[in-house]
Amino acid sequence: MTFLRTYMPEIAWFDSRAPILAVDIQQVDVPKERVREFERDTERYYKLATVSTQSDVRIWDFCFGRDGQLFTDFIANLEGHNGTVNCCKFSPNGEMLATGDTFGALLVWYHSDEPLPPAPLDDYELPPNRENWKQQKKIKIRHDSDVTCVAWSPNSQFIASGSNDDSVSVFDVVNGKRLWMIRNFRHFPVGLAWDPRGKFLMSLSTDRRFDIIEATKGKQLRTAYAVEGLETKFGSNVESHATGQYKLYHDSQLAAFSRTMDFSPCGELLFTPSKFDF
Repeated sequence: MTFLRTYMPEIAWFDSRAPILAVDIQQVDVPKERVREFERDTERYYKLATVSTQSDVRIWDFCFGRDGQLFTDFIANLEGHNGTVNCCKFSPNGEMLATGDTFGALLVWYHSDEPLPPAPLDDYELPPNRENWKQQKKIKIRHDSDVTCVAWSPNSQFIASGSNDDSVSVFDVVNGKRLWMIRNFRHFPVGLAWDPRGKFLMSLSTDRRFDIIEATKGKQLRTAYAVEGLETKFGSNVESHATGQYKLYHDSQLAAFSRTMDFSPCGELLFTPSKFDF
């Protein structure tokens, strides 16, 4: 049996200890110029985006040394939202970051090679930005209510977003054009996942439904919400052969705003947070 060990190397508080609502992690190339001492021994390098009940979006980096020690550092603070930010997601190519807020705004940020602007003189709590992340001003994406979840297409050309207005939409990242929208959910979606082959978009909603959607046209292909005749095993000797129908997912009574799904890298497996009533 393999045991997973966890430890807390560092705590980084948001201003006034604001609750963090979402994080996203992406592995990136190790810097060619390893300026900092710990970078010279690292083999894996990551970027981390965090969003909270504040309006700011923050980007960090972290890496592991060969001895397993974890190093973290602040990269940038992004300002553009007017309220609580619910979700964030790096694009697969690592060049963009999407963030959605409670006012229905979906912002797309891109990494710029332009020189950083001068740091504000009155900001004493944060170090100066190390990278220049800019908002794509040409893209104006807005829902009628909270943006609850986002997902990128594998080629980073399209982005899907779910909203508290009971809709799922797909947009072109280049011009911000909405390609399609579905609004026949009984309750709002809280999780999206785009399969690595780009054909299907998966949606998980608080109406206890899991939907498979054709990604290019927005056609709902299949829906799953329950299983029948569930067989359960407890150890090697005790088995339970149940009859009847069992709901797979929680409804809106569950105190969890986001229910994240994800594919395996090969695209053959999908992992969803589920629930059973026995």
